[in-house]
Amino acid sequence: SAASDVYKRQVPVRQCDDSPVRAEPSLDTLVPLDSNVPYDMHEVLSKVVDDGELFEMQPKFAKNIITAFARLNGRTVALIANQPTELAGCLDIDASVKAARHVRFADAFNIPI
Repeated sequence: SAASDVYKRQVPVRQCDDSPVRAEPSLDTLVPLDSNVPYDMHEVLSKVVDDGELFEMQPKFAKNIITAFARLNGRTVALIANQPTELAGCLDIDASVKAARHVRFADAFNIPI
């Protein structure tokens, strides 16, 4: 039906100058070899997404998990990542609820995670 086709539409694509096959050498050293050493996942994500831009949802709530939107090759994607600098990235109830809401929101608008 025409109504169901509305939900199957792709989200808009934005032109991006970043190469989809670009190499980011700093990722080799950004994440430490020692798993007990925290690192900032915001920095990792910004190195991977188009133009280094993230739109984080609820950045002050449940800081041990990052929920954000970004673009990869011009297409909108939803991101969910543990944040090792907060509570060692461990999930608690607030972080779990935050992530689950982000997943449901992305699913409602056909945004890949």
